[in-house]
Amino acid sequence: MTPARADHWGRWLPWVLFAGALALRLYRLPANPLWLDELYGVQLGRLGLGAVLANSLADPHPPLNYVLLWLGSGLAAARSEWAYRWIAALAGAATVPLVYSLARRWAGVGAAALAALMLLLSPAHLYYSQEARAYASAMVLAALSAWLLLTDRLRPPARWRWWAAVTAAGLLLDYAYLMVAGVQAVFALALARRQPGAWRALVVVALVVAVIAPWAAVTLPVSARAFVGEPLRLWSTAQALTGGDLARYGPLWAHAWLAGGLALVGGLGVWQLARRAADPWALYAPAQWLLPLGAFFLVVSPLFGVNLHAYDARQFLVLLPAALVTAAAGLEQSAAWLRQAGAWLGGLRAAEWLAAAAGLALLTGLAAASAAGLLRYWEQSKSPEGEVARFVRDHGPAGAAVVSLHYSVDAALSFYAPDAPAYFTKPQRTDRGVFFADTLSVQLRDWRDLPRPHPLAEISAYPRRWVAWEQGSSDELAAQLTAGCAPVPGAAAAFGPFQVMLVDGCPVR
Repeated sequence: MTPARADHWGRWLPWVLFAGALALRLYRLPANPLWLDELYGVQLGRLGLGAVLANSLADPHPPLNYVLLWLGSGLAAARSEWAYRWIAALAGAATVPLVYSLARRWAGVGAAALAALMLLLSPAHLYYSQEARAYASAMVLAALSAWLLLTDRLRPPARWRWWAAVTAAGLLLDYAYLMVAGVQAVFALALARRQPGAWRALVVVALVVAVIAPWAAVTLPVSARAFVGEPLRLWSTAQALTGGDLARYGPLWAHAWLAGGLALVGGLGVWQLARRAADPWALYAPAQWLLPLGAFFLVVSPLFGVNLHAYDARQFLVLLPAALVTAAAGLEQSAAWLRQAGAWLGGLRAAEWLAAAAGLALLTGLAAASAAGLLRYWEQSKSPEGEVARFVRDHGPAGAAVVSLHYSVDAALSFYAPDAPAYFTKPQRTDRGVFFADTLSVQLRDWRDLPRPHPLAEISAYPRRWVAWEQGSSDELAAQLTAGCAPVPGAAAAFGPFQVMLVDGCPVR
């Protein structure tokens, strides 16, 4: 491709990438109901801004994402999935052209576009771009802060003011953003400390770190101590970041294919960028993902015994833009070798055809592997508790008591079926029997005193009852609640580990 044609494509390609990414991330955005962690943000927002901010003292996440959800959903008044997920979808879509723009510094249009397509089609990235949590927003800030470091379009000190603002926002979104801010600060100190505004920006970032450090020191060790099971490994992390959540959806052939492909071209990109002595910033992209991964898996985890759950591979999503930029450099080097081989075999035209054929083959494989992960995601709900609550809502409470025996279902019912005439949730076993809270506005953390519990006998005043429980853990209590009752035809279902059924004609006491 001639330089003129490359410039022509390069001008409008970022907008095409953004439009495609946004369309894919808006597709089926409300199809999956909100799941427990998303519902936590909803319930927290309904308690008001003060509770959102105070939550940082007990939650292993800083407050900014909860504040954004609160604002973006109309102060938590909305009752649609769109209201809570649109921020993540927009952030996820915006990350794709940013990766392309970053990759263009060290790669041509084709290689940069392929790297951006890896993200556009990524099952993992789509998953978190359709979830009302901080991961997609932190990723776009990681890409944007890198762009601010590397761009020539903004001159100091404006560049550093924007970098400080974006970095501060990232740190207030997700503690994992420390991995991004730390590496960027090292490069800023080494390569740009004499630029106007650089020191002031670094001081601002240091102050933000000082503010969040006490929150992190209190909440993160508690989360780490809750670890149970097989620790997270580097290879499973790579697969989860490329092919999708292994813990929730299980392994596919696509996981190994995508992770292996990224590792191969990423490794080649590290080698290619390390050779660019004339551009000291060329080492930034490899360092941004290699240093944090190496620090955790080679030092922190084995030496200090800090392990993460399998699903916590998502904590490293903020490193994915830099890994893809590195991969773009590897793809560019691969294309150069193919052109050399083609020129040796049959001249310039053969070289171009060979490089184009290889790119098409890579794109086909990427699309096939990504499609496998996306289909698994679209076929399987991320929120069985939400499916239970939707089932109750769609079939109508019809004067029935709604009894939930699991906190996840409690939270989902509070969002999807808030107007049922009677609720009994949060079962508690005491020496006097089983008691229930008589409200569905039960928060996942006790910000205020709950109403006085009512005994199990209170539910017996209702001859018609919805009962939802986790199979295996609450079967005995569910049987007690439905004893002597007749199941209503067509009003029973199982969603993942949860069972829900409507019964009628129950003995009234």
